[in-house]
Amino acid sequence: MTYQRWSLKSARQPVAAFQQFQPIVSNPTPPEEHLEHYHRQLLLARLRHQHAFDDLQRYCYQRGGTIAQLPDWTIPRVPELPLLTVPYLVWYGHVFGQLRQEPTVITHERLQALLWTELLPLLARQACLRDQGTLHRQLLLAVTTRLDQQHVIQRRGRDWTLNQAALKWERPKF
Repeated sequence: MTYQRWSLKSARQPVAAFQQFQPIVSNPTPPEEHLEHYHRQLLLARLRHQHAFDDLQRYCYQRGGTIAQLPDWTIPRVPELPLLTVPYLVWYGHVFGQLRQEPTVITHERLQALLWTELLPLLARQACLRDQGTLHRQLLLAVTTRLDQQHVIQRRGRDWTLNQAALKWERPKF
């Protein structure tokens, strides 16, 4: 919320000047950090109204953290196709939990199997937008690309190296 004020001297200006007056409203842009915090809070607030919240919170508790401590890379930044029965945060949270248990170097096949194992129970029954096989491969490719771009994994020949720093619980952001 912003506030701006203009002071107009009615005794010194003609009515025509008042009628033509058009204030310039400045829209301050909040810092990127503020927007990320707001987006995160909004996503968590939406999740609280779904059955998936309790399940994800329990999943996080069993692994030594909470939803609020999930790393930033697990928070979707753009809208995703509605192909899961739960928000994508749940899938990314599960991937986070499983990657924490893996060795530092993981084969491509193992990574894909891990992603598929976590994705399968969350998929909507009827994803009628595209051919199911193609859709599943695209989802796996998209999350692999996301993990690579967020520096969670790094390609090392045929294998992947896990970035242990990206697989730690974060301090809650309030």
